[in-house]
Amino acid sequence: MKTRILLFLSFAFLSATILTFTGCKKYEDGPRFSLSSKKGRITNQWQFTEKIVNGQPQQLTNITVRDIKRDGAYILTVGTSTDETGKWEFSSDKESITFIPDDDDAYSRDILRLKSNELWLEYRDGSDIYEYHYRKN
Repeated sequence: MKTRILLFLSFAFLSATILTFTGCKKYEDGPRFSLSSKKGRITNQWQFTEKIVNGQPQQLTNITVRDIKRDGAYILTVGTSTDETGKWEFSSDKESITFIPDDDDAYSRDILRLKSNELWLEYRDGSDIYEYHYRKN
């Protein structure tokens, strides 16, 4: 009897573990599992590393850093000067991020990947698809 109970509990634990780690992931390109919160992962200083338009890599012209702060503020620096400041917020499902510049209209980016050291954002403009890759600075 004890063997059956132990076997049942082992099977239940194994099943729960498999379902937890193989379930749907939030972002298309991962990660599948993280101990850090989404806010904890996105609040970083991110350096722009790659721009892809319609699947084709583009030449980078300026060093761009997007500093996303825990208090909801952000600073976008292009080259050596601040280009944009404002507030940021997740969408309700946390699948996209909206940037609200201090002196311009808000814009949203879909989150493809959000890891502690890597951030991929995407947006569509008509039939064009823009993908931006960032690494922790």
